[in-house]
Amino acid sequence: PTRVPPLSSPRPVDVLPTVPDGLFEDEVSDSVRVEELVSERTASSDSWVNSDGSLSVTSYALQRYFQAEGRAEWLPIDSTLVASLDGVGRVESKANSWSVSFGASTAPEGMQVFDLEGGLISFTPVDANESKPLTGDTLVTYAELWPGVDAVYSVSSVGVDERLVLKSPSVASSFVFEVVGASPRLNVDGGVDLLRAGVVVAMIPPLTVDTATQSIPPEKVGARFEVTALKSVDGGRVEIGLNRDWLSGLAADEFPVVIDPTLFPTLAPTATASYSSSNTSIGSLRVGQ
Repeated sequence: PTRVPPLSSPRPVDVLPTVPDGLFEDEVSDSVRVEELVSERTASSDSWVNSDGSLSVTSYALQRYFQAEGRAEWLPIDSTLVASLDGVGRVESKANSWSVSFGASTAPEGMQVFDLEGGLISFTPVDANESKPLTGDTLVTYAELWPGVDAVYSVSSVGVDERLVLKSPSVASSFVFEVVGASPRLNVDGGVDLLRAGVVVAMIPPLTVDTATQSIPPEKVGARFEVTALKSVDGGRVEIGLNRDWLSGLAADEFPVVIDPTLFPTLAPTATASYSSSNTSIGSLRVGQ
């Protein structure tokens, strides 16, 4: 029989692609941004003309600009807390499509008040101590809002991150907030929707819980929401709770324990941030679809 030599192919030759001049070079360009194209802004990006004539576009993970009511242009968001003009000693966020203000824990208009699409939603802690907001830049702290419990709020472009900081095993294991201006409703994800006239205007994602040493799956420690809605008007109560036995059994080095829900208005387009069990915030508010 005729023997057929084995097939063979020539060894492939490594061919390096040709890189166009001026592109993908190792050296840092001397070009700098010189003029923003303001008309090209979006909620989470801006565009600039560079000194060499090129164009650069920056996209941001969170919303950076907002459109004021009745205006088409995108304006910079400023989450800095400033003195409110209402003359009652409150502080409020400076510039966004929504706003939040903070007053004393027993303020008749509410400790925390959100202005969403012209409607107000207030949150007031039930059976809480008299506590006034200590502010700095975008941060608000209510020391000893309940015995052994601080409440810390951080305002960002997309919402308000809130943390309940439990400092010992003897503190309360449940905390109630009175809500006026929206009706709370448990949702299928384990969080809370806030509705005005039947329309969801804000949401609170499921709780997260952290000790000083680890993040805890909320279902393992009985972390939960319980809600009560009023029937005749928009309002009700939101309760945040933990398993009493679990909290009491923690060692001293496991404190503080931080409970974290997060509240988000559903007003303006923005990037959606992810949640994880290591998120250290409670009752945070985020604006976005």
